[in-house]
Amino acid sequence: MPRTGGVYSPPAGTKGVSNTTIQSVPYNAFVDDLTADANDARPVTAGGTGSTTASGARTNLGLAIGTNVQAYDAGLQSISGLTTSADKMIYTTASDVYATTALTSFARTILDDADASTALSTLGVSTFVKTILDDATAGAVLTTLGISAFAQTLLDDADAATARATLGLVIGTNVQAYDAELAAIAALAVTDGNFIVGNGTTWVVESGATARTSLGLGSIATQASSAVAITGGSVTGITDLAVADGGTGASTASAARTNLGVAIGSDVQAYDAGLAAIAALAVTDGNFIVGNGTTWVAESGATVRTSLGLGSIAVQNTINNSDWSGTDLAVANGGTGASDAATARTNLGLGGLAVMDVSDLFYTGSSAANTSFPVGQPLLVHDGTITADRNESLAVKLFSSNSFQFVSTQGTGSALSGTWRSRGASSDHALLVVQRTA
Repeated sequence: MPRTGGVYSPPAGTKGVSNTTIQSVPYNAFVDDLTADANDARPVTAGGTGSTTASGARTNLGLAIGTNVQAYDAGLQSISGLTTSADKMIYTTASDVYATTALTSFARTILDDADASTALSTLGVSTFVKTILDDATAGAVLTTLGISAFAQTLLDDADAATARATLGLVIGTNVQAYDAELAAIAALAVTDGNFIVGNGTTWVVESGATARTSLGLGSIATQASSAVAITGGSVTGITDLAVADGGTGASTASAARTNLGVAIGSDVQAYDAGLAAIAALAVTDGNFIVGNGTTWVAESGATVRTSLGLGSIAVQNTINNSDWSGTDLAVANGGTGASDAATARTNLGLGGLAVMDVSDLFYTGSSAANTSFPVGQPLLVHDGTITADRNESLAVKLFSSNSFQFVSTQGTGSALSGTWRSRGASSDHALLVVQRTA
């Protein structure tokens, strides 16, 4: 079939001429040619596909699936149905199922960070907090925070019992275990003359009179040995009651005294005016017998203190600052060995941390010109090539040429307060980590 560039042209000699008989051979050849052309695939240049199969047609038209056009995919189909707008991102909700969610400009600043340190800086995390986040263990974090080794031994205790053991407060060994009876005694009022007595359930306080009843004592128990009163009858008309039977073995006072071993002037004191004066004194609670230069008199506690030359401190239960004027009480005697707070802390072995609060431990300021940092504060110093050994003391200054660097030798910036020591440097000595130690 004659085609040029895909365009059909009829065979020569097949077109009819006026007043000329059509010849059968050329005509039949032309009909056969048209039949063959109609049954063949129409070329692309003639508006066809150049193929009798769908696959061949797509290839001829430059639409081969997987080569020229995207093959069907459920995930892409799901994405094609989404409606997007500014600050949105797509995510999957199931296999090949997508949806959109908000993606703020701030979130994008984190997503484009190359590493964790850069992301922390984007989030505003300070260099100090980064040093904590870099710590591999809880112990390392506590050390970074300046927590003492002793405090760490408390923090790692698993329970209260272990903590008490660390503090030397083991119940039943170092301190008294709780006891209901001891608690009852502790709650009792310490009243003058009271006794602690069990009532069958707990401990209570009883006065002298009630305690005598608890002891089963009779009324004679309160009588003086020199004045026993026998009531309820009389003893007459009997022979002298022998001493062995509770009598005197005599019928005269003199003989009775002799038998009883209380002969006046030998066994017992003969009458004496001084003793008579004492005997005449009122037995008042709290009174003392004191000589006044002539006889014996009774004096109250206050008057006796004056007679003894005692000062006002004698009646105090405790000594406060206004009472104390002696030398400093030594640590070995329960004192501090000092009369001022600073010396007392030194004597007790307390360090500078004892007088610091949280604001002294952690720098929370925001001034680029700050030169005062708390003890323990780490800093990154950039100074070209610094040659400082670990723990070597060195000066740290603000860099005068900008507001974001600390240096050691360069520039004329203000020096930072306190003592600073090297904690390590980069391999090229360009960067140095320092820490304030005092």
